[in-house]
Amino acid sequence: GLPPLSVARDNIAMARVGKLVVFAGGNDASGGYVSAVDVFDGDSGTFLPGTPQLSTDRNTIGVAVGSEAIFAGGHVGQTQTSAKVDIFRLPPDVTAIGTSESSSGTAAVNYTLIGENSSSNPASIQFQYSVDGGPWQAGHFAAGSDGTVSSDGLTISGLTSSPTGTSYTLVWDTARDLGNTDNPNVQVRITPSDSVGTGDTVTSPAFAVDNTGIVNTLVIHANDTSNDTIYVTQSGSTVNVTGTPSGASSATLSVSASNMTSITVIGGSGNNKIDASETTMPITLDGGAGSGADTLIGGSGSDSFVYSGSASTYVGSNNASNTLIYPANLGDVIDELLPELTVNGGAENLGSISGIENFDVTGSPASVNNTQQTLWPGIVSLGITCG
Repeated sequence: GLPPLSVARDNIAMARVGKLVVFAGGNDASGGYVSAVDVFDGDSGTFLPGTPQLSTDRNTIGVAVGSEAIFAGGHVGQTQTSAKVDIFRLPPDVTAIGTSESSSGTAAVNYTLIGENSSSNPASIQFQYSVDGGPWQAGHFAAGSDGTVSSDGLTISGLTSSPTGTSYTLVWDTARDLGNTDNPNVQVRITPSDSVGTGDTVTSPAFAVDNTGIVNTLVIHANDTSNDTIYVTQSGSTVNVTGTPSGASSATLSVSASNMTSITVIGGSGNNKIDASETTMPITLDGGAGSGADTLIGGSGSDSFVYSGSASTYVGSNNASNTLIYPANLGDVIDELLPELTVNGGAENLGSISGIENFDVTGSPASVNNTQQTLWPGIVSLGITCG
């Protein structure tokens, strides 16, 4: 059953504020007057702790205005009445959460904030989401949200409520929180608060978020002349890239990105080593400009390796379908001859190749003479694409 009042009594005044019901004053069993106030939470089925009392013992009359419960007048004795007025400000309330299916990487969530109409006591909200009935997780806000978004993207502040309700829209960054996935059963919830306290958490109906068509591209270019060592690692949906020039004691390149669908790492003009062996998503590795010998090491995904100068080394995973790309210039005449590639009559030393299954020529060459079907050791299929 429901919990009892803090003091047994009758002739109680009541005021409903959102999902809260405030019970104030009344008479005890002996006919005496009491000042007790109890606030019942209709969502949790419990009374809130720490509620202040009326300013004087009495039975009274109550009314709710916005987030305020107002109790005025009443009897303090058989022949005595009171002119006292007590106002209890309660935390803001959220109602009418509206959502719709999303496939753009963001989702608009509409909500109404009920509370006192005072700019001196602005409200803030926290936002959470759940997928398929799973645990609730903090959601991030995107640009376009009403109010002031915190630097970590997890809180909106500076919201003004009103007794009849003020409408707002938050923009949820679904690409950041859900990645490039299809989620047909998503719920969100909002918790409002102000200087008085924290209001009730309100949950939306289920809706769909399909981010499978979103493309998030990241291109990292070292663009220096040093002999760089660049490591690309992956943990879940987050990719980290660190680069250290030869002779340096610490990394000068440090990048972290989440929920990417395409990542390209390009070295500078020195002899570079780009090691992506700890990645699982497809990555494009390019040793960069210059004729130096670069070392490009792929991960377990289907990676692309861009030709990076004479005698470079290309290492792909044997468990994926990897491609070596030769970017031709306009008008190039290309002949594929074992064990070298002949471009405009000159030999290009492709270097050491392992775990590479495909060889592509891109760009706009004048011709590609594919007369040699067996190319370099490790290439088991030939795919020529001239753009």
